[in-house]
This record gives sequence, C-alpha cells and structure tokens, in this order.
Amino acid sequence: MQREQEEWEPWIPEVGEQYFAVADGADVTRFTYCGDSIDESNIQFGNCFQTKERAEQVAESLAES
Repeated sequence: MQREQEEWEPWIPEVGEQYFAVADGADVTRFTYCGDSIDESNIQFGNCFQTKERAEQVAESLAES
C-alpha cells in the first residue's frame, strides 16, 4: 500500500526577519527578508531556512551528492 506523500510547505519569514540560504553550492548566507525577487526565489526553491544550523546541514548534504 502506498502512503500519501505529504505536501511540503516552505517557511516564509516576516518582513525584516532574518533567514539563511545556501549560496554558491556550499556557503551559507544570511538575508533579511524584504520580499524582493531574491527572497521570493529562495522561498520558491526551498532555500530559506530559519536557522544557520539547518542551512549548514542542507549545504553539507548537497556537497556529498
């Protein structure tokens, strides 16, 4: 029996809130959300993390693949 796949919901920061994203393949960069095209792109591609630690985990897994 196949389990129904859960839909992924991106985390979206509030205006002025900081978030972290993976840049250049492995570097973690801090951003301040202002709703510009860079912010929206990071959210759309699942590259928007509440903590630096989570962004670093994702960067490490990308480096391994």
